[in-house]
Amino acid sequence: MAQQSLTTDRIDRLKPRGARYAIKDAGCRGLEVRVTPRGVKTLCCVYKAQGKQRRETLGRWPGLSLTDARKKVVDILANKQAAVHTIAGLANRYLDAHPSPKDAERVFRLHINPHIGEALAARITRGQVLTLLDDVKGDGKTIARDVHKHLRAMYNWAIDYEHVDANPVARIRKKNRPELQDANNDGRKLSDAELKAIWIATEEMSYPFGVIYQLLILTGQRRGEWGDASWREISDGTLTIPAWRYKTRREHKVPIVPRVQRILDSIPHVGNTDYLFPTLSGKGETVTGYSTAARICGKLSGVHTRPKDFRITCRTRLTEKLEVAPYIAEFILGHAQGRVERIYDLGDYEPLKKAALAKYARHVTKVVM
Repeated sequence: MAQQSLTTDRIDRLKPRGARYAIKDAGCRGLEVRVTPRGVKTLCCVYKAQGKQRRETLGRWPGLSLTDARKKVVDILANKQAAVHTIAGLANRYLDAHPSPKDAERVFRLHINPHIGEALAARITRGQVLTLLDDVKGDGKTIARDVHKHLRAMYNWAIDYEHVDANPVARIRKKNRPELQDANNDGRKLSDAELKAIWIATEEMSYPFGVIYQLLILTGQRRGEWGDASWREISDGTLTIPAWRYKTRREHKVPIVPRVQRILDSIPHVGNTDYLFPTLSGKGETVTGYSTAARICGKLSGVHTRPKDFRITCRTRLTEKLEVAPYIAEFILGHAQGRVERIYDLGDYEPLKKAALAKYARHVTKVVM
C-alpha cells in the first residue's frame, strides 16, 4: 500500500483505477484514503486488534475534512489504547486468549494489578517493574519470581499481537536480583531411604496433598498436571492433558498403570465439579496450599524436597536402574522435542510409555514397602 503525506490537493488529484486502492497518510498513523473504480473517496482509520487488521470508516471525501479525519483517528486510537491497554485490561485479554495455569490469574489479581493495574501497559518502564518487584518481595519467597514470570509472558504475548512495542521485563536479569533466583533450581534425585520416608509421610498428610504427591511420585509429572486435572481428561486408561494446560503447549498423555488406577479409584467425586481435587469453596477452582503441604511433608519425613525432585528421581531411575530408553523417559516427562524430532518422529510411543511407567511403579512399590 502506497504512503504519502496527504493534503487536500493530493486527495483531490487521486484518480480512479481498475480496482479499489488505498493511500496511507504518512502524517497521521492509522489514517488512509480509499478510492473505488468509480472515483468514490473514503477516509478510514486502520488499526490492529488481536493480531488482525481492523478498519473504521470515518466519512466520505470531501464531506469530511482532512483535519477532522485526523482528529477522529487520534481519538479512536487513544480510546482503544485506554480501554484495552492498561495492565489490568491487557492481563484480562491475555488470560482469556492464552489460557494459563490458575496461578497466573491469582498473581495478576493479588500482586500485579493492585500496584500497576491502572497504568498503560505501553508506558510501563523497567524502573517501574523493578519497583514492583521490590514492593512484592515481602509477600513470600516465590512471589517476586511469579510476578516476573507472568508479567514477562504477558508482554511477550502482547508484542506478538502488536498491543505493545516492547517488553520492559525482558532486560531484568535474574542474576542481579536475588529475589528472582531459586537457590535449588535444578532439584535433585532422591535416595531409596528418602523416597520411602516421603511415601510414608504422604499417607499421613491431609487430603488431597498426600494423594497428589503419590501420583507425582509414580508418574513423574508436574504438580499442576495432576493437581489441576479433571475427570473428563481421564479415559481409556490415559490422562490426556490438553495443550492449553500443558507447559509446552502440546497435548500430553500420561498412561495410567494399575498402581495409579487404584489411587484414582480412591478419590471421591465432590459436588458438581469435574476437577479431581477441587476446593471446598464451591467456586469451581482446584486446591491451593502446596507450599504448606511441602513443609508438612518435610516435617513428617525429615526430607527437604519438592515435586520437581520426584520428576528428577523418576527420570533418573527409568534409565539408570530400569534400563528404559532415554527418549521414552523424555516422552513420559513431556519434555519439549527438538524441531527436527517434532517434524519427523510421529511414532506412537504410548505402549512403551505405559510399560515403562508400570515397571517404575513396581520399582517404587518395592522401595517404599
